[in-house]
Amino acid sequence: MDSNSFENSIKEVIDYQLPIFDDILAESQKALNERPLAAALYFVDYCIVEIKGDTKENFAEKEWFKSIYKLIKHWYHERYGSALKANNDYVMLGVVLIHKTPFQLNIPLSIAQEKEGNDKRWFCLPISIQDNENVFDWIENKPNLEKIPEADVAELKETIREIATKNREIHVNLMSASLEKSLHKTSSTISAHLDKAVRDILSLDGGRISTSYWEIHLAIEKAIKLIILQNERDHQNKHDLEKLCRIANNIRGVSLDCTIFSAFPSDNEAIKQRYGEGSSFTIQEAVNNYISAVSVISKLTKLLIRQFTMNNARFLIAIPPWEK
Repeated sequence: MDSNSFENSIKEVIDYQLPIFDDILAESQKALNERPLAAALYFVDYCIVEIKGDTKENFAEKEWFKSIYKLIKHWYHERYGSALKANNDYVMLGVVLIHKTPFQLNIPLSIAQEKEGNDKRWFCLPISIQDNENVFDWIENKPNLEKIPEADVAELKETIREIATKNREIHVNLMSASLEKSLHKTSSTISAHLDKAVRDILSLDGGRISTSYWEIHLAIEKAIKLIILQNERDHQNKHDLEKLCRIANNIRGVSLDCTIFSAFPSDNEAIKQRYGEGSSFTIQEAVNNYISAVSVISKLTKLLIRQFTMNNARFLIAIPPWEK
């Protein structure tokens, strides 16, 4: 059977089965761009009983699976349209002051590098700033930097480099940590709290600037608790950063200077900020609080247990056979 007749014969089954599989994937909170492949795997597992003249062994590399995947991908495009497109902006947000005004940074967390042949490409998960990167390219809607004194531009560049490096360290530290599944919700929300704090600061709204302090407190608190929980200790449901630090310091191999947390508002003050109460903070203070936080969280996440260390790790990625 040629590929066209195979696709025609199986399309009716796919059209019947896919709504059922898609409901299952939706209920399991599977991202839209990941559903075509997941549905194709379901189809092979549950719908294909026997393949005349072939087996399911290494099916991902076989032509009949490519045909199934092609039909399923088309079905998803028909159902979801442009919503199916993956967000390729693999970035973390940052904020920096220029002319006392906050500007958003879009910090790349993955860098596409040289190709190898027609179907492979190197990717880097950077920590440090790479030689071919211009940090000023990360400023969204950047002002005219040529109007800024040279010394101030140099200082701005160094500040952006520091913010980017710390954010990249946090990302890689969390990605490489050996964590039980039960801790994934905690680890995955640390960067989300930092991103939310950045958006709050950029809003220039007084209430949201207050909320940024709460988001930052949560990010730091979760980073400390992750160390404690990974080592199967009890954080005693504490929210005070210095008290959590002292609990963490009882773990072998952990030695933190707990005074670093005195630079941040107390847990009670952070809760007040959550509701727009408590002290008022300037934009300068809010940005400085954010910069201090990413530095501290970088140190904390580095203390997590991991089997391997990724420092500017490079990976050669091949196009999956079913996409060729």
